[in-house]
Amino acid sequence: VISSVSYAIEDSTLIPIITRSQNLSKIKEGKPFSIGLLQDEQAHIVRVCNSSGYYAFSKDNVLFSADTTHGPDSVALVISIKKTTENSLKQHVVRKTTINQNYNLNSRQSRQQSEQPVLLDTIKATHIKDKTIQQANFIDENVRYSLFRVERTQRIMSSYPLIKLVNIEFKQSAEQPN
Repeated sequence: VISSVSYAIEDSTLIPIITRSQNLSKIKEGKPFSIGLLQDEQAHIVRVCNSSGYYAFSKDNVLFSADTTHGPDSVALVISIKKTTENSLKQHVVRKTTINQNYNLNSRQSRQQSEQPVLLDTIKATHIKDKTIQQANFIDENVRYSLFRVERTQRIMSSYPLIKLVNIEFKQSAEQPN
């Protein structure tokens, strides 16, 4: 049984983000301790951080320490948020979006060779009105990256019968590291 839950967060800007999401956490005092519960919490924290601008945040950033010395059937749990890579605890901003209705593999290869700084590459479809595509795109420029917005864009664009492929890519800009 979980006797206590505490957090050790390396980056102070993550504290309010994690704190706001604690009411959705399945890890609570008095609940049975299980590895599955920790995995669910890890996925929850990653999702919350990814939806708050932390594009490079992953499950590797979430560590658990379980102290079982407090008594029989008692676990004091510490959830740690640690930096694993240079960008893992940085908020990222989408600088530019590009929507390409004539996407094909050959154009992708030529773009990669030219190293053109494109943060979003999207669609292979028969011609659809630009206004329709723009209404389905929830990834705004000069706004923090949000996993929620990416998934919403993917879901809505994929629901259009004329769209055959939705490919959303992000690349780090050479001008700004975030």
